[in-house]
Amino acid sequence: MIRDILKNQVQEVAINVQQSKIESIRKKDIAKTAVRIYDQGYIGIASGIGKVQEEMLTKKAQEAIDLQISYPVPPEKEHTETIQSSKTLLSEEDFLNEMEELLQVLRQQNPQFTFSNKLIKQSCTHSLNNDIGLSLFQTIDHYRISLLINHQDSSNLFDAAMGYQSNQYDRTILTDYIHDICEAYNTPIHDFQEGIYPILFDSSDQTYLGKLYHDLHGHIFASGSSLFSNRLGEPLFNPLFSFYATRSPKHFSSQPFFDLEGVYKKDFLVPLVQKGILETPYTDKKTAHKYHYPTTACAGGSYDSVPTIGIPQAYIPSTGKTTGEILQGEKGIVIVIASGGDFTPDGHFATPVQLAFLYDGKHLVGRLPQLSISSNLFTMFGNDFMGVSSNSLFPLDDSRQTIMKMNVKTID
Repeated sequence: MIRDILKNQVQEVAINVQQSKIESIRKKDIAKTAVRIYDQGYIGIASGIGKVQEEMLTKKAQEAIDLQISYPVPPEKEHTETIQSSKTLLSEEDFLNEMEELLQVLRQQNPQFTFSNKLIKQSCTHSLNNDIGLSLFQTIDHYRISLLINHQDSSNLFDAAMGYQSNQYDRTILTDYIHDICEAYNTPIHDFQEGIYPILFDSSDQTYLGKLYHDLHGHIFASGSSLFSNRLGEPLFNPLFSFYATRSPKHFSSQPFFDLEGVYKKDFLVPLVQKGILETPYTDKKTAHKYHYPTTACAGGSYDSVPTIGIPQAYIPSTGKTTGEILQGEKGIVIVIASGGDFTPDGHFATPVQLAFLYDGKHLVGRLPQLSISSNLFTMFGNDFMGVSSNSLFPLDDSRQTIMKMNVKTID
């Protein structure tokens, strides 16, 4: 019998914003503990919130072994790794004062707009330890700024949005960027011509990655129903395109560097597609064991659940040029809000775009009419893939712009 103990703690200050003013403040401090017992190919789990007696949870987890939940792979062992947060955040009092100042500047700079949603400061602690030498620990401190933007003449729930998650904060950079969004929104472009344009997706946007996430799932891949089944090692995409599952602290996220099974990789990166060549689907340990695939540190689930395959955080490395250099004088389209689209089973992609801005390589030029964009998976990441920028449109955010040419039509 082997026991491991998983602990997560979240300390958070969340400011609710309505009509550009602080409406309420919520604080929370939640600790969660799960004890997992592994015995003769089975797993038993018991959990609790707040202060818990680990021995009591151990007893319950042992009793849960009788449920005979299969877990045919051994737990991780003999790994020790500690990663501490690299930056100290504002104190609670300073954070509250700073967010009030932020909203005041936004009101002054953008009198035609109101702002709502959440301003959050969060500290997370993750640990996983077991009886056979596994000892993993990480602290993650970050801000999560998420603002919905409404024009005073609009009846929409929201007209634009701006959000980022990072341990960096600079009021001037943030307010200047939001002001640029508002100015671009106030500059409608009426003479837009349909055609083929470079499309700029935020690299963290899952809209354009949906088919990769779906068809690289280990079970779907192994079943033969994936577009990529039986094509390992083939050059399917543009040599400029690589697609990694990442748990690296450098690619900022609130998730720990290890997955729910305690697996982590060198540099916290696993190439699923490298230089256009299909390397592997993503897996948890059970799927990797069953189908003889590599483990990719993609086990997920709630803290008290049996680990299963989780959607990885994607990392698409920069191709070494700035957004302007990639565009080479062409105007691109920055996607801000795109909802309601999807991929077909054979890889065709289309989505309506509720908000997009024309971009000249340096600045947001103006607001485009509502659009429909379309392409095909193998074209998007093949001949029409232009690259991933080395710079971000928003300096406080580590995300980059993934740029590809697509068909663009206006929606009447």
